[in-house]
Amino acid sequence: MPRPRHSKQTEQSAAARLTQLALDLYLEEGLAAVTFRKLADRGGLSHTYPYRFFDNKAALLLALRTLSSQRFVAFVTAADKPRRRPTDRLRLLARAMVRFALEHPAEYELIFSLEESSPDQFPELLAVRQSLLEHVAGIAAQAVQRGDADGDADLLAQLLWAGVHGIVSLHMGRQLVHGRSVETLLEPMLDRLIGAS
Repeated sequence: MPRPRHSKQTEQSAAARLTQLALDLYLEEGLAAVTFRKLADRGGLSHTYPYRFFDNKAALLLALRTLSSQRFVAFVTAADKPRRRPTDRLRLLARAMVRFALEHPAEYELIFSLEESSPDQFPELLAVRQSLLEHVAGIAAQAVQRGDADGDADLLAQLLWAGVHGIVSLHMGRQLVHGRSVETLLEPMLDRLIGAS
């Protein structure tokens, strides 16, 4: 007997549910625990059910990275205060990036894992990441236009991203061992990139 056909919306909903279950499993037990069998057990599903939505574990991990990236973007953009000065907004977003990393370290590591393929190989993942960069670049452009920041807005946005990620990566790798911390490095870095507040 053939399987009943489901609407695209039903399939997307089921895939999203499986991805959330996989994220929960990852956060509780680590990446090695994210298997189709455990995922099916967790959801009370047949062991073959996840294969309807994900060809292999790499496809499931891509969905996990995309979901975590969406959560990261939502977290960071929720910190934005559009009525504030652009340079203040850039600071708020940078602090939110750090806060997400500190509050959700496993997801942050998954998003920026050196062991995974570059996001530019995956259009959906790249689009999520690009949306945040464009949001930050738009605010940076306002800061440059007002004369509150110098230079190219896109470059400023990418420097902010790189600087924040560098500080966070050093912290997460337990490499900030020379008398500095995330707290003592973030604000001076922001001062140098966008001017003192």
